[in-house]
Amino acid sequence: MSNRLALRESFHIALLAIRANKARGILTTLGVVIGIVAVVVTMTAANGLQNKFRESFASVGADVIYVSRMPWVNMNNFFAFRNRPNLDLREAAALEDKLRGRAVVNPTMSGPSPVKYRNETMDGVFVIGTTE
Repeated sequence: MSNRLALRESFHIALLAIRANKARGILTTLGVVIGIVAVVVTMTAANGLQNKFRESFASVGADVIYVSRMPWVNMNNFFAFRNRPNLDLREAAALEDKLRGRAVVNPTMSGPSPVKYRNETMDGVFVIGTTE
């Protein structure tokens, strides 16, 4: 019984304090609301970015293997990889034969190259090519 009485008295004192200091009560409530909204918006944005990131990697596929002469991220060690030979179609065909139909081999080649159409030529166009 005394706990109920103490709770009722505490609630009454809190209401009196809020009435006496209306601006403080309003600003405190506004601060709490803004804080909660900021946390919810931040978490929603973070979850959205994480889902988009997972979606973009899911489109690549979990069972895809990339073979390249250079690493995807070059951490100041370009000279360790620059003299590696380029991969050619014979190696792609050999890899496809070893996989025996369990995977599709899709060789690609890319890089800057001069492009010509009739009598017009453009240098340094980034071209990507692959097989049928």
